[in-house]
Amino acid sequence: IIVPLLAPAADKLGIDLIWFGVLLGVNMQTSFMHPPFGFALFYLRSVAARVPYLDRITGKQIAPVSTGQIYWGAVPFVCIQVIM
Repeated sequence: IIVPLLAPAADKLGIDLIWFGVLLGVNMQTSFMHPPFGFALFYLRSVAARVPYLDRITGKQIAPVSTGQIYWGAVPFVCIQVIM
């Protein structure tokens, strides 16, 4: 939605459109992982266990995963992308 608006302006300013696309893609990826509205975090929440369950292969009891654990798990990846 935003590319048709920003690409002509970036082209007129002399910005390489390949790098513009790469930076736009990294920005979008970071937004999908950033709490509190990270849609990738919502996807993970929907597939993560909410109650303890027994693993069929190992026979071990698996603890549930909280939303806070998912958010904290995304922090290193967001930091890496911000540094880049």
